[in-house]
Amino acid sequence: RFLVDRGYRRSPDQPKRGSNAFALEIAIAAARYFPPFGEDPHGAHCTIVAVMGILDASILWWLDNRDVAQNDLTDRLTRQTWLIVNDRLNELRASLDPNTPLAERAQT
Repeated sequence: RFLVDRGYRRSPDQPKRGSNAFALEIAIAAARYFPPFGEDPHGAHCTIVAVMGILDASILWWLDNRDVAQNDLTDRLTRQTWLIVNDRLNELRASLDPNTPLAERAQT
């Protein structure tokens, strides 16, 4: 259900429609708010793909199992996503306060 809604394909001979473009779009947006993130486009793209993977897999599991409340799932995924992003920022020797709204960091 989730894959169909998102336009993904399960067949190996049918590429995932749009997922790569979406990951690239998110990586570019992240670089707008935090330029060091975009200095290595490949690294930024890989980080976003990792985030998308954990989100997709977790949501699919949840749809089939409903093992926790939706709010608990959201909280867990938020923490896990932050760990991935923060790890990438640490690789760049950079930091970002997860409690500061991104709008305050936007580069004009």
